[in-house]
This record gives sequence, structure tokens and C-alpha cells, in this order.
Amino acid sequence: MSESRGQSVLAAINPEATPDEIAAMADDIAQAAQDEASATGNAFFSRRLFTPIMLVVMVAVFNQLSGINAILYFAPRILGMAGLEDARTGQVLIGVVNLVFTIGGLWLIDRVGRRTLLLIGSVGYIASLAVVSATFYQNDAALRVAGDAVELKTAAAALSGAEASGTSGKALESIAAKAADARAALVQSTSAEAYVGPAAEIAGDATNEDLIAAADAAAQATAATRGSSGPIVLLGILAFIAAHAIGQGAVIWVLISEVFPNEHRAAGNSLGSGTHWVFAALVTRFIPQAVEALGAGTVFAFFGAVMVLQLLWVLTAVPETKGVPLEELQRRLGVT
Repeated sequence: MSESRGQSVLAAINPEATPDEIAAMADDIAQAAQDEASATGNAFFSRRLFTPIMLVVMVAVFNQLSGINAILYFAPRILGMAGLEDARTGQVLIGVVNLVFTIGGLWLIDRVGRRTLLLIGSVGYIASLAVVSATFYQNDAALRVAGDAVELKTAAAALSGAEASGTSGKALESIAAKAADARAALVQSTSAEAYVGPAAEIAGDATNEDLIAAADAAAQATAATRGSSGPIVLLGILAFIAAHAIGQGAVIWVLISEVFPNEHRAAGNSLGSGTHWVFAALVTRFIPQAVEALGAGTVFAFFGAVMVLQLLWVLTAVPETKGVPLEELQRRLGVT
């Protein structure tokens, strides 16, 4: 590509830049292309790039410690606690909210700025997670039974379908094991001291139809004790998804591509993406055990507390990158 064509591309993607700024960008890119990554003072992990590195690492860590992927991955379980037996309905609601607010975030990101959206998202995170956490603390036993009832009904229906279709071998054993685990979980949660409803009594030779009936009875028994907590949890989760989509979800991939100089942008994107997905795997790996050991209220409270830290971090350490020329941004971050 010729220099003039390159400058025309830069002008198209930077419509507010002056011709001199476009020429400076072109010179910077050309120089970066000639530099060797091993040149003195040009190493990626260096004091020079400390601030951009910390920005992309922290935004990726906070992204996952909000609980977003854990909530998306375990949405059927959470929505089951909210009293929604049809997980597809809940997933559709989550998908619609995610889509609408993601579009809103994309529309706003170059109008109000990255930092502003992070602030809006942080406040939304804190408010929605506080509501969900408080609801679980207040009605944890009943919501746990409701979730276990949905799990058992789903597992028993799957086992019945597998048997009817002639499934055999390890596949059938795996489905049966899930049904057995769900059955044990329901018996345990309905026997908990904090639960005021009747304990589930399931005979050892219970059929799949018996298991489904027991699950329905347990879910019905929690209806009175749960009160309005189910819809509140659902609305809280939807508000959380909206806050993520318009804030962190819209900003993270833009921010990590803007804070590095050209010669380090690919490495910076790799660092941000790698950190994001490593923490996604870690959080989702341990969430089921954490919920079982500590309760959903405590887990959501932890996510909310981390989002308070994110809010403080955005207020004190995150610069606004909207409309800032690359050279000026590098100067603000101490890169040059």
C-alpha cells in the first residue's frame, strides 16, 4: 500500500484528525514497522509500558470477577432458583437484553466515552448484584430447593427420554448419575434446618415419573416461602446483563487495543485476551463449589464487592481514550 493510500485510510478512521496529525500517525506506523521487537528499550514487559499493561490486565480481571461468564454459563440453574422451569425462556430474555444493551453501548462508546461507560456499568453492576445477593440471603433455603427441583425434573426427564430412545452404555450411565445427584441434592436441600417446607420423600425404587412428581411438589412447596424473590432475582440478573453489555462488554476490547503504541499493540491485545479467558476459566471452574459451600448470596456479594473496587479503579486510574490522538495518549500514559 502506498503512503498516500495509507494516509487516506488513517483519515477515514480518524475523521477528526488534522492532516498534520494524519501524517504523524503514518510516520509513527512506518517507523514502528522498521523497529525490531528486541531493540534496546523496546521490550514489551518494561517500565515504559507498565501503565498500559496494568490497564489491560485490570480491565480483563475485573471483567471476569464481575461474574459475567459464571452467570451466563450457570444461568439455567440461577433461573431455576427464580422459579423458571423453562431455561430457554430465561436464556432468550438474557440474550435479548444483552443484544439491546450491547447495541446501545456500541452507539454510546464514541459519544460519551469509554471511561463514562465503565462508570455507568460499574454502578449498574453494584446495584444489581446487591439486589440479587440480598434476595438470596433472605430466601436462600427456598431458592436452593427451587433450583434443585428444576435440576431433578430436568435430569429425570432426560433419563426417561434416554431410556425410551434405547440409549445404553456409558451415555446412559452418565445421564442416570446426573439424575441420582439431582435427587440427592433435592433431598438434602429440603431437609436443611433453614428450610421451612416439607422434606422430599423419594422411595429407593422411584420411577422417573415419581422423581418428576417429587420435583414438582417441592417446587410448589417453595412458592409460598419464596414470595416475590424469584422475579426479583430474574430482574436483578437482567439488570446485571444490561450493565455489563453497556459497560465492560462494550469497552474492554476497544480499550485494550487503544492504550499500546503500534509496535506493541498485537502483544497488548494478546495479553488482555489471554488474561480475560484465563480468569473466565478459573471463575467458572470454582463457582459451583463456592455456591455450594458459601451460598449464592455470599458469591453474589463477593462479585458486588469486587465491582466496588472496579468503580474506585475507574475513578482513579482509567484515562478517557475517546478522541485522544495516539501520540497524546502515549504521553498521558507515560509511554513516551
